[in-house]
Amino acid sequence: MQLLLWDFTYTLPDSTNNQNYYIKDLPSKPKGKVTVNLSHVPAGKYRMVLFKVGYRQNDAHTGYIDMGRPGQLSRQQVAQLKNQSNGKPFLPEPLM
Repeated sequence: MQLLLWDFTYTLPDSTNNQNYYIKDLPSKPKGKVTVNLSHVPAGKYRMVLFKVGYRQNDAHTGYIDMGRPGQLSRQQVAQLKNQSNGKPFLPEPLM
C-alpha cells in the first residue's frame, strides 16, 4: 500500500513578483492533523515509512538561502545541499 498526501497551499500574495517572494525564508504554517483509516487490510507484518518534502525537509531551496544564495556553488556547498535533501525517510518504523 502507498498513500500520497499532498497539501499545496498557494502562498504568493496578489500583485507580488514571485522572483522577489520566493527568495525569502518562508516557513510553513501548521495545517492541522490528518487521520488515515485503513480497512480490509490482510493480516501480516507491515512497515510504515514516512517521507516529507517541504520547508526544511528534503528541501535544498532553504539550504541555498541559508548559504546566502551564492551565484556559484562550491563542490562542498553542492554536497551539503545534496545531503540536506537526500530523500531519506522522515520516520522509519520497525515492522508492525
